[in-house]
Amino acid sequence: ATQAGEEAPDLPVTVTRGEGWLEEAVAHGARLGLESHVVSWDRARALADRLAGREVVPAGAVVEGHRAIKDDAELAWLRAAAAATDAGFADLVAWLGEAVAGGGLAAGEVTERRVAAVLEGAFLANGGDAVAFPTIVAAGEHGARPHHRPTDRPLRHGDLVTVDAGARVAGYHADMTRLLAVGGLHAVGERLSGVVEAVAAAQRAGVAAVADGVAASDVDAACRQALAGAGLADAFVHGTGHGVGLEVHEAPRVAATSAATLATGMVCTVEPGAYLPGVGGARIEDVVAVTADGGQRLTTTPRDVVVI
Repeated sequence: ATQAGEEAPDLPVTVTRGEGWLEEAVAHGARLGLESHVVSWDRARALADRLAGREVVPAGAVVEGHRAIKDDAELAWLRAAAAATDAGFADLVAWLGEAVAGGGLAAGEVTERRVAAVLEGAFLANGGDAVAFPTIVAAGEHGARPHHRPTDRPLRHGDLVTVDAGARVAGYHADMTRLLAVGGLHAVGERLSGVVEAVAAAQRAGVAAVADGVAASDVDAACRQALAGAGLADAFVHGTGHGVGLEVHEAPRVAATSAATLATGMVCTVEPGAYLPGVGGARIEDVVAVTADGGQRLTTTPRDVVVI
């Protein structure tokens, strides 16, 4: 109770102990809804047995629907998480520059796992309470895996590297993806350089499409059309984005099959990517707030490829 009060000072804290608290809480309800998308079948059966005489029905994502619209305080926390993410990434870029100058990169000491560790530490040093999710660092051919887990593979000359990470502040998450080119895009090669250019154009189109009243599927379509124009339609193998808040993946879903309509106060990612198995891939991502004036990027790190 003490910890709960400290972590949620603006909310009342109620402590329940002993038998009968559940029955007392629902004493005046004859029909009870369970969040069927998160409550297991076994748990639902046990609750129904315990609350015999009352109708138990699936309630769906009631809470998540309300959470999709952020109030001013929530938006402030999301901006703080984005700021910690931006600052942490800037520190990573500085560290990589030192690694190049000191010979660590050439010596094979800069691995995917090491980059992830440095970035996660930088988030904490810049105001983050924790990392939002396990950091993705995908170098070279690993870039063809959208959810690659960092390994001890060293970064090498000619690698295109995808870095997908975020900080968490006061329970609210950020999620940003940027690209590194070891030796520059000329070293990466013409094929992947073309992928980078196409993904960057798709991401700009997606962010530009974000607005109050726009179908989430239309944002997805804007990204897909841009990639299709570059001949990369089949290389975009996931949805364009997702809501961000108390969970790193929440409503609204930004995908071709999404039925959501964007509204002022919603916050979502825009993260198109293109992936070439055995070659590599690219993704660029920002957290974007829906405002009356359109989409506002909360993660503001420049989207240009970082040359190391």
